[in-house]
Amino acid sequence: QIEWMCRRFADRPNVVVSGCDVPYEEETWAEFGLGRVQTRGVKKCVRCPNIQIDQKSGAFDGREPTKTLLAYRRVAVETGTKKEAKTWFGINANHQSNGILVVGDPVVITRFADIPF
Repeated sequence: QIEWMCRRFADRPNVVVSGCDVPYEEETWAEFGLGRVQTRGVKKCVRCPNIQIDQKSGAFDGREPTKTLLAYRRVAVETGTKKEAKTWFGINANHQSNGILVVGDPVVITRFADIPF
């Protein structure tokens, strides 16, 4: 089921899903419906630092939730000539049909990935 999220996630193009059986279950979804919108999972999402910014003031507001995520979802990402520690959080997905998403719409998985992203 689609849910609304706090301001730090809501100012970005995100859909938050509740009711999953296991954490990060969306990483196994190859194709799924969000309400009437057909969607295709593309890859894991490397979380940007935007979630550490107070959206009202624009000020840095501490290292959470990134600090906690880095403890168990860390990935090394090459940026130019150096590697940086980033964190996986959610997936990138592309819509395959048009439609309007509504809080409370069902999420229906139509195909699981052969190998999780």
